[in-house]
Order: sequence, then structure tokens, then C-alpha cells
Amino acid sequence: MPETTTLDLPMLAGQVDTRLAQQRDPASPAHQVAHCVEIHGPVDATLFASALQRVINACETLRLRVTGPAGDPRQEVGPADGWSWRMVDVSDASDSRAAAQKWMRDDMATPPDPERGPHITQALFRAAPDRYFWYQRVHRFLADGYTCRLVAARVGEVYKALADARDGTVGDTFTPIRRLAEEEAQCRASPSYEEDRRFWIRQLTDRPCPVNLAGHFAAASRTRLRHAVELTPRQGRAVRSLTDRLQMGPSALMLAVTALYTGRLTRTDDLVLGLPVSCRTGGTADTAAGMLSNVLAVRLTPRPDQGVIGLICQASQAVEEALLHQRYRLGDVRRDLRVHERVPLAATQAGAVLGDDPLRFGPYPATMHSLCEGPVEDVSCTLRERSADRRMYLEVEANPALYEQAEVATHAARLVRVLVEVVRAPGRLVEEVDLSGDGTSGVRTRASRLF
Repeated sequence: MPETTTLDLPMLAGQVDTRLAQQRDPASPAHQVAHCVEIHGPVDATLFASALQRVINACETLRLRVTGPAGDPRQEVGPADGWSWRMVDVSDASDSRAAAQKWMRDDMATPPDPERGPHITQALFRAAPDRYFWYQRVHRFLADGYTCRLVAARVGEVYKALADARDGTVGDTFTPIRRLAEEEAQCRASPSYEEDRRFWIRQLTDRPCPVNLAGHFAAASRTRLRHAVELTPRQGRAVRSLTDRLQMGPSALMLAVTALYTGRLTRTDDLVLGLPVSCRTGGTADTAAGMLSNVLAVRLTPRPDQGVIGLICQASQAVEEALLHQRYRLGDVRRDLRVHERVPLAATQAGAVLGDDPLRFGPYPATMHSLCEGPVEDVSCTLRERSADRRMYLEVEANPALYEQAEVATHAARLVRVLVEVVRAPGRLVEEVDLSGDGTSGVRTRASRLF
């Protein structure tokens, strides 16, 4: 059973940065994480509520609340009954998916308050007898996207156990917040932390002037634009084949593709891109629920006369080196380099979320859709994979202060083109990759919709 007494705890470094960002713009709804799990089958609402209750009660980070004076904020774990969930029936709507999405959009448009709450929203939508949407939203002060995936997987496991009339005890699924805080304090006091600091200073002291596809920058917006392009099964298999053959992660490939595309369009051969990482290391990697994720500033040099394979290998090596120092937060790097909060450092981001274990609720598969994972400063390019059918899609999110929806759609289509060309012929030069047209023939696109 989880602790029911409150704990006086320091804040994690990621929480401090998120809280400060929210305080700079209290009316912004961008500082939150939201996911929707699409369940492809009927759901027993009573069993679901029981499974959700057990998992959230065991997950301390979802019950945290701020305490202490403004100058020395602390946090404590709130009571197990300090949250609620809603059942929403949209099955009578002419478009039940659209009706559920509108409800979610309206909820995400509400600015979260890390001081008073509510910190989380949980809702189950009945779209049809055999189609349900489970929506969860949480302030990034409490949790990151990785945490939401942990929670979703555990709720599915407990739901199945209850449906099979087995014990649905959650047990020690999640690492206690106190242990996460102790591990972080030990890390920041260790000699390796100073080595991390020196690494990032070496990498970025002589960094190039920031560039982006818009030609200018703006503060992170309160909202976002998005466009997704689905790869064909053959294209998806080709991506996996290349990364397996080169023994590299798909995030490195997406960084190389984004660097090539951005470098060619901006005529720049020295770029700093952001790589989002879960920042889970050590024995608690699979159970660490909290605001731990980070963004790594990865520097790449996509020269026109360079071979594409060389750029891919450069990205892979840069990612390997950066991951060795991933516990050093981007906010600390900015402070060390004295980069003003309005000056971009790694505004254009790229990465991949592939290979998640399939979600199931009883015998039925489920698909997790990422709706929001924090503010978008410029452009974020992510290669994703649906766990239910393993179909890949490239999603581009953009700051509406910099881009129009049509521009986002164009960039998404062209990025798919570049990805397909790079995977098909990695032996050509960077300057030889065709950026015109798009790679979306025969595949599906979706704009503006959440999922």
C-alpha cells in the first residue's frame, strides 16, 4: 500500500524549472502532459475505475502538492482520495471521436496551477460499445510523458488482473519520490556532475548563432500546431532495417534528417538541435515516475559535401556522448553559458518514440496517442509508432507565433521525403538529397486533429 502520510520533500530540478516557466506566464496552458489511450474493444467501467484508483494511489508523483513559503518551496504527497475521474458518453454524437477530442481540447486549454491544482484530469470516453478513449492530463511540474506511459501500462496490467479475477495489487511499481530526490541530490553532489558541466561547456561555448525554418524566433506559444504523416509499412520496415544495420537508435536518425533538412534550407552547416530524453538511468529506470525528462543540446555539422551516411554516424556518436551526460539539465546549461531565457539554445527538436510494449486492456489492444508534452518553442519533429499495429508516422509540432498550419504540413511532408530518401540511399551526398515534393504518396496525413 502507498504511504498515506504526507512527506516534506525538496523539489526535483526538473520541477523547479517547470514551476519557474509557469510563473513567468501563469495563464499559459502549455506546461502540461496529456495522452489519450484508444482502447479497441469494450471496457468494464467499474473495473477500469478500480484499476485507475489503485495505480494512482500507488503513484506518489501524481498526488504531489506544493507547500512551504515562496522563497523555499517544498512538496508533499497528498491524500489518496485527492483526485477524481469522469465517465463521458459521446456514443450518440455524429462523430464520437471529434466530440471526445473537443472535450480534451477544452480541458487542455485550461491553465494548470501547480500551487493549488487540480493537477490531474482523468476521463474515460465511451465512443462506441467497442471503442473507448482514456484521457489523462497532468501538470509537467508533477510528471513527464514517460510517467504517463508507465501509468498507462500499469493500469492495463491491473485491469487485466481484475478482469481475470486475480489480485490487482499494484505493489512497488513506482519508485518513491523521496528516493528520486535522494538520487538526484547524490548525482548533483558527485564528481561526475562537474564532468557533465564541463562537457556541455566544451560543446556549446563556441556554438553557432541559432537558426530555424521560420527565419526568426519567438517565445514558446501557449498553443501548438501539428501535422502528422503516416509512413507506409514498407517505409517503416526500411527505417528499422537501416537503424538495425547501423546499430543506432531511431532518434539519432531523426536528428540527422532534421539537421540535413534545416541545414539545407537555412544554408547552415553548424546546428544545435534539441533531443528530448526520458533521463532514466540506473536501477529505477523502469519505475521512476516524476518530472525527470530533459532536453540535450546536440551539435551537428550537415555540410553539403558530406555523405549522408557520415552525417547519420555523426549524429549517432553525438547522441551516445550526450547521453553519458544527460542528467545535467538544459536549464543549468543555459545558466552556465549565461544564455538569456528569450535566446534560443536548442529550440528545434527531433527524436523518436518507437518500440513501446503493446498496451492491452483485457484481451483488447490499445493505442497511446501523445496530445501534449510541454511547450513548443520552434519546431518539434518526432517519429512515432502506434503500439497496436506498429505503424510509424512522423509528427511535426510547431509554434503558431512562427508558422502557419500550411507551412507545418509542408515541412512534415518534406521531412518524410527526406527520411525516405536518406533511408533508401544513404550513400549520396547531403547536397544531393531532394527536398522538393513530398513523400506522402499512398499514405495518410492528419492535420489539427489530436489523434
